[in-house]
Amino acid sequence: MIQGEGMPTHKDPFNKGKLIVLFNITYPEKLDPATAKKLYSILPKPNLPAVPKDSEEVHLEVFDGEATWGGEKTAQEDDYEESGGSPGGCRGAPQCKQM
Repeated sequence: MIQGEGMPTHKDPFNKGKLIVLFNITYPEKLDPATAKKLYSILPKPNLPAVPKDSEEVHLEVFDGEATWGGEKTAQEDDYEESGGSPGGCRGAPQCKQM
């Protein structure tokens, strides 16, 4: 999980959520040294890319699956949506008929 590098929050593009990255790597439980040497000789050597000068360093954190995504609504937005979407409770109508 990388804080502040996820999708922007609703109505606030400068406030970003969490970027969740899943790694699914299966390692063998044991590896014979002779097999390890063969793999090392067969596989391509690691080619580390050059880091651009304008790159930004981020901190990778462990995500336990229980944390919130970071873009929760405020209580004020919740109240507005529960009232019908507009003041007075008119749902999408251009005007409310007065009785």
